[in-house]
Amino acid sequence: MEKIIDNNGIELKKIICDLQNSFSFPENFPNINKKTLKHYDFNEVCEYTIQFFENIDDNLEILIKYLKSNLSEDIKFTYRFKTEESFKMKWEKYLIFEKKFYKACNDLLGVRFIVKCNERELKEKLKIFYNDENCKIINFYENNKKTNDDGYRGIHIYFRYNKNSFPIEFQFWTRKDAILHFYTHEIIYKSTQDKEFWNYSKRLREWLDTIPESPANLEIDYVNYLYDIFNKEK
Repeated sequence: MEKIIDNNGIELKKIICDLQNSFSFPENFPNINKKTLKHYDFNEVCEYTIQFFENIDDNLEILIKYLKSNLSEDIKFTYRFKTEESFKMKWEKYLIFEKKFYKACNDLLGVRFIVKCNERELKEKLKIFYNDENCKIINFYENNKKTNDDGYRGIHIYFRYNKNSFPIEFQFWTRKDAILHFYTHEIIYKSTQDKEFWNYSKRLREWLDTIPESPANLEIDYVNYLYDIFNKEK
């Protein structure tokens, strides 16, 4: 992690900026920073997402190579493009609440990092982004903005170096977060919207938060032991 945040993360930020600048909406497209979703046609937007994915291909490859070369082995990262089905579900949900366009489209490209540290150390590592006006930070450890708290935690960064392009999302989890989120994403989120299931997920989070810190001279603590088991099965 230290390599990509070295020198205030200038190299990483430039790569992300170049990536976003490889696509922009046309001048006659409704202002994505001010308009709510009711001003847009979903099918038309989907056509632009395809253009976005095609245009960023070369710069995305540069980003992935950069991350692979500069992240230590104990940091796992993956990336994904949001599927049309998932995008439509989010669109319909945000349409009801009259959300702005860019908020509904802020994770079409997402990169997820799982970092071997605690929440406090993670925030410290990411402090270079907190004062960047082109980065929107959501810290779910300190301020859970979900309507139903299901125990989800982490830090999300939304890069907007080009205000006329789709944002880029970086998600950061600790290994403790990953243990819970692997389960909730595969079992709870995909199966139901039942509040009892969300409450169960939240109780699991509360249980994880009670796990005591291990002695300093212990070979491996319980959280990292569990994570290694989960990770071997992925």
